[in-house]
Amino acid sequence: MKQKDAAAILGINTAAISQYRSNKRGSKITLPTEIISEIKASSRRVKDQFSYFRETQRLLHHIRQTKVLCQVHKQVSHVPENCTPEFMGCSLKGGCM
Repeated sequence: MKQKDAAAILGINTAAISQYRSNKRGSKITLPTEIISEIKASSRRVKDQFSYFRETQRLLHHIRQTKVLCQVHKQVSHVPENCTPEFMGCSLKGGCM
């Protein structure tokens, strides 16, 4: 898919796509290889806004299920020792608010 088409589906400009691809944006966090693979698989499935929303939800579910959300949070913030997904409302049962 061309950057122009991807930008239109995502609702961002082509410069943002270029910056993500060149690691000028989004490079402050490290995602596990498994999540990168899931993102790549999702990117191949996205053809329009509906598939974009569906894949975003699939990825978010997977990220919560594997607790990668907690890993990312710890990379960008000071997280209290007793922080758990259930306590914070980010578990799959409770859902993030």
